[in-house]
Amino acid sequence: GKARDMYDDAIASGLSAAYAEEKSGDVFNLSLGNLPSGSKAEIKIRMVGELPIEADGRVRYTLPSVLKPRYTPEGSSDPLAATQNARVKEATVAGVFQFRMRVEGSERVAEVSSPTHKLKTERVADCVDVHIAEEGPLRGDVTILIGYKDPHEPMALVEAGIEGRKSKEMRSKVVMLNFFPKFSSLKAACEFIFVVDRSGSMRGSYIKSASETLVLFLKSIPEGCYFNIVSFGSRYESFFPTSQPYNQETMEKATKFAVMMQADFGGTELLAPLQYIFKQPSQSSGLPRQVFILTDGSVGNTSSVISEVRKNSDSTRCFTFGIGSGASTALVRGIARAGNGSAEFIADNERMQSKVIRSLKKALQPSANNVAVTFNLPNSYQVKVVPDKIPSIYNGDKTVIYGILMEKSAQKKGRVKCKATLTGDIVGKKFKFDIPFELTDTQSEEDVSVIHQLAVKKMIQEWQDDGESYEEKHKKEMTELSSDASVVSRYTAYIAVDVAQNKPVSGSMKSYELSAYLPALHHRCSGPASGGVALVNKKKKRGLSAPMKRSKEIKRNSDIDMCFETAVVPVSRPCLSQTVSSPPTQTGAGLIVSLQLANGSWVLNDQLAGVVSKSVEELKSCCPVSCDDDVMANIWATLVVIELLKKKYPSMLDELELVIMKAELWLDAQVLPSIVSRTTLKEKAVKIV
Repeated sequence: GKARDMYDDAIASGLSAAYAEEKSGDVFNLSLGNLPSGSKAEIKIRMVGELPIEADGRVRYTLPSVLKPRYTPEGSSDPLAATQNARVKEATVAGVFQFRMRVEGSERVAEVSSPTHKLKTERVADCVDVHIAEEGPLRGDVTILIGYKDPHEPMALVEAGIEGRKSKEMRSKVVMLNFFPKFSSLKAACEFIFVVDRSGSMRGSYIKSASETLVLFLKSIPEGCYFNIVSFGSRYESFFPTSQPYNQETMEKATKFAVMMQADFGGTELLAPLQYIFKQPSQSSGLPRQVFILTDGSVGNTSSVISEVRKNSDSTRCFTFGIGSGASTALVRGIARAGNGSAEFIADNERMQSKVIRSLKKALQPSANNVAVTFNLPNSYQVKVVPDKIPSIYNGDKTVIYGILMEKSAQKKGRVKCKATLTGDIVGKKFKFDIPFELTDTQSEEDVSVIHQLAVKKMIQEWQDDGESYEEKHKKEMTELSSDASVVSRYTAYIAVDVAQNKPVSGSMKSYELSAYLPALHHRCSGPASGGVALVNKKKKRGLSAPMKRSKEIKRNSDIDMCFETAVVPVSRPCLSQTVSSPPTQTGAGLIVSLQLANGSWVLNDQLAGVVSKSVEELKSCCPVSCDDDVMANIWATLVVIELLKKKYPSMLDELELVIMKAELWLDAQVLPSIVSRTTLKEKAVKIV
């Protein structure tokens, strides 16, 4: 493209220049050329994006530490395929990494925490300042969780239009609507297919966590459903020939398989197993098939995978899970978006189970349909809603919608009260959320406009998701909007040339290729993940941020200071060697869950009694009625286990919720002796545990 030609011309002329382009949806490539010998460059990176939300309403921010190479199937034209063997050729400085965050709107913030690092927080004016408390080089991803006092309260943010921009979208006001609805739970039987990555990179803690999660998943499925397990790597295998009814026999077979599962399938080829699944006739009646995809890596044919999912989205809903550092956000989020599901990311030291069960809860309920947003505005405005096709809404999911408010005529002076309304229905039941907001007649003089950029990025993403023909149709509009909003796309790039140099750089030049991954090493730099970069001007003038156009000159050590410090440090991942071993010994909640039957009950036997640290006879003697009958013994055992889980594992109740719910549904269907009530039995069980 033009930007690359400009960069090459500058380098050939001996000028210093920087060039950044989008290699894929979540990876950017930065080239810095003709850096004079002995000089220092500082790269400042500015990124904007919508942050995901946890089940409890906390906002999640993750700064990744590595970029994993994409596994590229033969014949793939993926732009990363040619560079995935790049290596750090030289590292001259120690790894130094400082992290600071400022959270605005402290009056709404309840807490700031991290599952990966110790934090220091300080409330300053209306902000919360966050620092990493640990000294020395940081290891692994940095994850920050921000809890709000009322996370389910809808919110609107309005941003004024920007004078002097070419596009109507950037000159107009934009309102950002945040919905985090909470609906009544609706449960329905359906078909579940668990697709698990068993490639070599899953070895160690990842495959162990996947195995434990699959066991919990199998125990959480309600009766009346169908299920199957598909393993993938360089090849794929289906555990059952077709999805099977969920019962005690099929559950026991699948559980034994899950416990013995190994990461021995080679590479990461996801397209073929998905095509296999989509060709299978659906076993459920009237509801879409639910596919759960669990992977730690990336593929070289992300677009083809997402396209295949989109083609089958009418019959199949896809939920995705990215495990550990370097899982492709473009792949994980792209599949979920195309498959009308949701995406979750699991950090190295986070429990996978709660994320999978959260998605299982979503899969057990229909999504909100016929979702629409209407605006109550003065007649002088015309609204463009982004995205054009509002995605499915699930209970406990955040939905962000933008309204670009284009003026048809002059607006009245002063403040105007407005309202946005989100409507839809869930299985015929209507819902409605109102969000009030105000408009003013002011125009922004700021050059950086975050909400506008987010709206434009979502527009571009929607065009790209709708397929190549639709994307080609909007190519011109996409390129113009990308350039005007300084939001990179696959048709634009960032270019900066230091035209203020007194003389060209001379002498022999050395070339360095920097990669974020080595088989036994991580590469770290003083910014977000290698490749995840976007260059912008430090000041408010636009400078470097105009894609495909020659930027204004770079002023040395003022507007743009570039610094790229690299270091090679040891990986903290488990050793990659692996041998097939006997099933791991289960303990704690995992052992208790493994003993549950498919119908939700527990059998009163020696193994279960051992969990409560009593003998079978001691447990029977604690029951207010005789437990000589097997059914009554199992009722008593199930009540005791439920209370034990609640008391001993309170921090895990979110992931144990469906296990407990299934047990309570089984209890509801049982007939107790007339001399005792369930309340009496429960009170006695509480005393035992």
